[in-house]
Amino acid sequence: MIDSPRYRARLRFLISKNLDIDAREHLFSVAGREVLLEPGIPDRTIRDSEWLIINARGFSTEDEARRFANQLRTALEISAVATRLGIDADG
Repeated sequence: MIDSPRYRARLRFLISKNLDIDAREHLFSVAGREVLLEPGIPDRTIRDSEWLIINARGFSTEDEARRFANQLRTALEISAVATRLGIDADG
């Protein structure tokens, strides 16, 4: 029996200015991994939510998922500073 990846990295954060994405989910790539951006409030689009969630799946170990989540948080915070988009990534 082959063990399939079963861990995910999840990052929930608050933004000060809503993103202009009129969809319920947005798939993109970060460091060679597919990540999914979703509103943190059910039945809303990304544009209509100040809480957002980024999910990345397919990690083999919890440590690998945590490491990616920490790197993702750092990249998000640096990008927010560069674009002057206020975020709270401690959510």
